Amino acid sequence: MDSGDTLHILLVAQDAARAMIVCDGLKRGRYSDVTLVSDMAGLIRRVVADDIGVLLIDLQTPSAAALEMTLDIARAVDRPVAIFVDISTAADTRAAMEAGVSAYIINDLRAERIEPIVDMAICRFDAQKTLRNRLADTEQALKDRKIIEKAKGFLMSRKGMTEDEAYRLLQQTAMNQERRLIDVAQGIVHAVDLL
Repeated sequence: MDSGDTLHILLVAQDAARAMIVCDGLKRGRYSDVTLVSDMAGLIRRVVADDIGVLLIDLQTPSAAALEMTLDIARAVDRPVAIFVDISTAADTRAAMEAGVSAYIINDLRAERIEPIVDMAICRFDAQKTLRNRLADTEQALKDRKIIEKAKGFLMSRKGMTEDEAYRLLQQTAMNQERRLIDVAQGIVHAVDLL
């Protein structure tokens, strides 16, 4: 994630005084590329189209509907999101964290805290993204392993091979055909499924 002057920040705030606090805090630090909007209409499209790096949303005293809409936005954009509220319940805080909000700041909107909050939101977002990627890779590796095991099982039963022989045949076929092992195994599994 970029940082500093190259990072485009979108601030959504309806209250002008609160917006000025956030903008002042951003511009005191190294975040000078800030766009201020007052409503959330078309926000997801704007985040993507304008290549927004960080989304800051000031809800002040959110209604349940406003908070839910904000959390839907946080789920939809693959960006660090920081939300500022004056009051919150434990359930609202939990919902924000589960929605992927990088920073949920309750009752502490001060200019001198804005830059560290943005820094923390970026770091937390990056850490969460790394974990999501690792989880996805692990899940894919497990799916691939199951397919390879199924293909080996078919080769063992149909050709009377040992497990090692079946695996070596899959490997050799993948090398000869310049394909990935999983693709060869998937082909065998598909063929078996057709029979």
